[in-house]
Amino acid sequence: MTHWEKAPKALATTLFRLAHAFNATDKIRKEIRIASNIISKSNEKDDFWSKFFSELTKDFNQMIETSGDFIVAEVTVALPLDEEDKKQIEKALCVFFDKEVEVDEIVDPGIIGGVIVKMQDKIIDNSIA
Repeated sequence: MTHWEKAPKALATTLFRLAHAFNATDKIRKEIRIASNIISKSNEKDDFWSKFFSELTKDFNQMIETSGDFIVAEVTVALPLDEEDKKQIEKALCVFFDKEVEVDEIVDPGIIGGVIVKMQDKIIDNSIA
């Protein structure tokens, strides 16, 4: 594994330690997701940066889950969720996993409808592609 392949994990570790120390894990997690979405939607797609931010997001979320603060559920939908729908999904997942769950919403116009939920090692795909 090259130094460049290790970089997302190293950055995720540093960001997590700082975020945890300043009680800002949720804020940093959202900022990483925003940057990742901007890179992935860029007209000048660069596989290196897309992969880098994808790995960074995954590693950071795993660290949050391991710390026991909460579980991050990556929820992919065709259109943005309104606040009520987001809260219903969070509530249902909290009951299912018996733990506090935070929804990380990803809008993917490639799916026609439904939802894909990725949480820990589980994937629930109720989408129509």
